[in-house]
Amino acid sequence: MYLTGKCRIKGGYGWRISLALAGVPALMLTIGSLLVHDTPNSLIERGLEDEGKAVLKKIRGVETVEPEFQEILKASRVAKTVKNPLKSLIKRHNRPPLIIAVMLQVTHLTYMFKCLKESYTTILSYGLLINSYFDFCI
Repeated sequence: MYLTGKCRIKGGYGWRISLALAGVPALMLTIGSLLVHDTPNSLIERGLEDEGKAVLKKIRGVETVEPEFQEILKASRVAKTVKNPLKSLIKRHNRPPLIIAVMLQVTHLTYMFKCLKESYTTILSYGLLINSYFDFCI
């Protein structure tokens, strides 16, 4: 709700402030992705088991990481047995969350296009209303 007041700034540059505020998390993620090393899971998935174990020891700060390392190896082997992961999206047990996700996007787009002729405050209010509704329902 704090962004709804930004459109009332005189001079018509309120959208720049909103864009800058949205850019801050993106910048943080970009810098973080450059600083964070590979995870043990990603190294093991690529076949670098020794490096994965070394990173796991470094993260945990102990030398005895064998049980957790074996769990990661087992999960990696199970993940490799899945032939086509996108096919599982259309299976019956995954349809309700998929339908909710698609309808959420369609609803957002519908209200955004409806609000194009309305004020910026109205667009943000609709977005907050829709988000809070779906957060409550899920």
